[in-house]
Amino acid sequence: MREFQPREFTNCYGRRVLDVAGQQGMGGVTGLGSATEVRCGLVLEALVRHAPHLAAFQLDDIIRWCHQLRDGVESGQTQEAPVAE
Repeated sequence: MREFQPREFTNCYGRRVLDVAGQQGMGGVTGLGSATEVRCGLVLEALVRHAPHLAAFQLDDIIRWCHQLRDGVESGQTQEAPVAE
C-alpha cells in the first residue's frame, strides 16, 4: 500500500482535513473545524492510521458500512448498532 500524505485528503470544497502530522485539522490547522468537521477529521485520522494494517476486504467492509450509514441518514432512518455474534 502506498503511503499517503495528509495534504492529499480534502473535503468536497478542496479544504484540507488533516494537519501536516495527519491529525484532524480543517485547512491544515490542528483542531480547527466545526463540530461536524472535527468528527469527519477524526474518522479520517483513524482510517489513515489503521488502513495500512487492514486487508483489502476489510477496507471494503468499512466502505460498505459508510454507504449503509449514509443511505440511512439520507432516508431519515436510524439504525441500531450491529451486535457481534
